[in-house]
This record gives sequence, C-alpha cells and structure tokens, in this order.
Amino acid sequence: MLNITNSVEDVKRAGQAHYQAGRFAEGLAAFELATRLDPASAASRHNVGLGLFSLRRCDESVWHFERALAMEPRLALGWNSLGAALLETGRPGAAVQVLRRGVELHPGELGMHSFLICALALAGASRAEVLAETAAYAGKFAPVARPAVQNGEGRRLRVGFVSGDFRLHAVAWFFEPLLRELPGAGVEAFCYSHVGRADEVTGRLRGLAGEGRWREIGALGDDAAAEVIRGDTLDVVVDLMGHTAGNRLGIFVRRPVGVQVSWLGYAGPAPLGVIDARLTDGVMDAGEAAPGDPVVKLETFAPHGPPGQAVEVWAEGRREGRVTFACVSNPVKWSEAYLRACAGILELLPEARLVMVLPGMDPVAMGRVQRQFSAGAGGRVEFRGVQPFRDYLLMHQEVDVVLDTFPVSGHTVTCHALRMGVPVVTRAGAASWGRLTASVLRGMGKREWIAETEGEFIEAAVLAGRERAGGAEARERVRAAFLASPAADAAGFSRRFAGALRGVVAEVAERAARVGENVR
Repeated sequence: MLNITNSVEDVKRAGQAHYQAGRFAEGLAAFELATRLDPASAASRHNVGLGLFSLRRCDESVWHFERALAMEPRLALGWNSLGAALLETGRPGAAVQVLRRGVELHPGELGMHSFLICALALAGASRAEVLAETAAYAGKFAPVARPAVQNGEGRRLRVGFVSGDFRLHAVAWFFEPLLRELPGAGVEAFCYSHVGRADEVTGRLRGLAGEGRWREIGALGDDAAAEVIRGDTLDVVVDLMGHTAGNRLGIFVRRPVGVQVSWLGYAGPAPLGVIDARLTDGVMDAGEAAPGDPVVKLETFAPHGPPGQAVEVWAEGRREGRVTFACVSNPVKWSEAYLRACAGILELLPEARLVMVLPGMDPVAMGRVQRQFSAGAGGRVEFRGVQPFRDYLLMHQEVDVVLDTFPVSGHTVTCHALRMGVPVVTRAGAASWGRLTASVLRGMGKREWIAETEGEFIEAAVLAGRERAGGAEARERVRAAFLASPAADAAGFSRRFAGALRGVVAEVAERAARVGENVR
C-alpha cells in the first residue's frame, strides 16, 4: 500500500499503472498522495483531475485542471482535459474559450485543434465560424501535389476507408451494411484500421472486408500509413472520422491517393483542403456548397444496420401509463436551450414524464438539469444510467416520443428509436450537424416531426405525445415507415454511394487533365 514513505516517483508510476489498467479509483488515490508529496507538480495535479473525470466526477475535475494550468500554462494536455470537463459539465462556451487558448499556446497540438472545431458545434457556433476554424486548421499544412488519378471506367472501383471506429461504435451501425453490399455495387473495399481495442464488431468488419483487404495501421505513423495506402493503388480513399477524437487526418494531408473523400463519422465541413468531396444529402446540406467545403449530395446520408436484438424485442408488450418522453443522446448535447424546451413540454403536459439517460448518474449533473425545470416538472424527470444494449432497446417500450437534441442532433439513437417504433421529434438546425435526424425523418415522410424553432419543437412533441393512443399499431406504422425509407436500404445506398464516388473520380480526373496533372 502506498504511503508518504514511498518516493514521489514510485507513487506516480503506481498511479499511471492503475490508470492504464482501468483502475481509476486506485490511480486517483495514488496521484492525490503524489500531490501531497510534491505540491508543486502540475502534472500530478492534472492526473488527479483525470482520475476524477474518469470516475464521472467531472465538476470536481475542473478545479484540478484549472489549478494545474495555473501552475504550468504550457501543460498542453491540461487545456484539452479542461475543455473536455467543461463540455461534460454543460459549459460548451467556456470549453471553446479554453481550447482556443490551448491552441494559441500549442499550435502544433492538432488533436486539440480538432477538439476545438467539434466543441464549436456543441456551443452553437454558426457554420461560417466552424468553416473558418477548419480553414485555420488546414492552413497548418504545406500543399502536397496530387498523385495520378486512377481512371475507374470499365472496372471495379478500389476504395479505401480509414477509421479508428471499426468497433462497437456509432459509425459501425452505418458502415457495416454498406461494407456488406459494396461488392454488389462494383466496389472492392479496403479497410485501414487504427482501432485501439478490437472487439466482436472489429472481427465482423474484418471478415466482410475479406482476405488481403484489411490493414492494421494503428502502430504506424502517418508517413508509414500513407505508404501502405499508396501501395494498394486505390481509386478513392475515404476518411470516416473528420475532426472527431483519434482521427488520422495527417494521413490525408500526405495525399496517398489521387481522390480523397470525407463521409459518415463527422457531420461538419470537409476537414481539409485536400478533401475532394464530402458525401452528404439534400436535407443535411440544404443550401449551396460553401467555398472550401465541396459536397456531393446523396438521397440519404447513410444506411443504418439493424441493432442485433431489435427484431427480438421491438414488439414486446409495453407498460401502460402516462405519456413518456425520453432523451437518450450523449449528455454533452444537452444544451440549455434543449433542456428549456424539455421543461416546456412537461409544463404543457402535466401528467407526462421525461426519462434521461445519464452515464455515471452524477448527482451534480442531475442537479444542473433539474434547475432548468420548475418544481412540479422536475419531479417528473427520471434519470437512468447506461444499460446493457438489450435493456436499452427494451426501454423504448416505455417511451412514447424521443426528444432529439439541438444544436447537435442525434443519429444512431434516432435510428434505434425508429426501428423500435418510437417517434422522434427534432429541431433542425442551420448546419449539417443539427440536421442528421431531420434527414432520416424526411426520408420517412415524417415532416410533422421536424421543427425549425424551439417553439415548434415543443408543439410537435406535445402533439406527438397526445397522439400516443395508437399503441402497438402506431408503433408498427413507425417501424414500417423507417424500414421502407432510404435509411434502411443498404443495397440501394451502396449503388448510389459507388455512383457518387465514380462521379467524383471522373470530375477530379477531368480537372486534373485541364491543369496538366497526371491521369491514368
């Protein structure tokens, strides 16, 4: 057992070992001791914050991160950690300020800059603001000549996908059905995986990719990974992560392939100037393409595969009772405006309740949510922790309406709810990251569940709640509408996806020929 007789270095090593093994309580205790042994250590203070954050004591972690940065402002990881803690505690505006300062002090910390871009969307920034920050990120890289463009006419298209999310992750719900259908659409798919910890989903995707088309690049630097991709002589390489955590945009900076595309895991603008197209749809990106954000619009954004147990549980009996709304999205998406709208819905339906899924069941976070509700409405808010997947699906049998978040909308949880026959009401934002659910609903013909303002969101939710009397037949209609929509048509989507990529290749090849670049 560690105590003050141990050297501070021994204590720190023990703390790191505990953290690496996922023993966060033990690691926290070690670093608390380290700060007593060496009060001037900003790194130890920061590590106390990390332990608290990992134990979902995010409010407490903020003070420790702030203290560490006061001691050592050039502690790069500290700015990133404080930004994350502020987001988790419902302060996205403050998180943006902190991350901006961190990027100013550490312009080479590209992961922090990506985090800032994502935080801007959560803070309600405009599309123009996010585009400007994206351009600032892209401006850090020197131009690289485009390699020869492969002419794909008359043969199967060779397409590579790069991601660290080939695992039990939201991306896999949409990527797996596409990967399964691509051979029938004339595409030979290669997967370049940098998954930290492989799981059952990783194995399934690897099997779908097939022998010789799955590459592990997690241990490779960007130069080496780009060489691996270059060696496969692809027609197109697709980034599936954008500016989300753990991205490998550095590979794309090196232009290993003549045509580079962004899709799926990131709903913001094209993350780099070397991206030739961002695949989206006409609902998510309803306006004209902005300079620096080249878009190609499909019928729908992505095909959603069936949750493994949905067929088994979707039609099971539901508990009768008062109208039940639910929020199942990540709590970092619970903006003040969203919580205010939820409170307004409960005020208009005095017998209704709201179920909110809150990882860790943090009492401080509960209190922050409750403060947005009146005493009467707050008593009808029920918090639930993370559940096993089957139980999460079964929870939908209690729910009459899912309330989508804004300004950043849900997507995976929206599709899960609709497959379970539960209506989803959304407030569509002006930017693509606020229109994911609207895209799915428009494909189902459910425009009445899409609101443009906070007031319309409240009205649509109240109306949907009052119409819940349809029972099992109403749920069957919702489920049938989803299964008949483009979002559930993986085979059709794969054909359109392949066609879009061929169109991008042809366009880039024509443009390259005009300016004298090589075309093969």
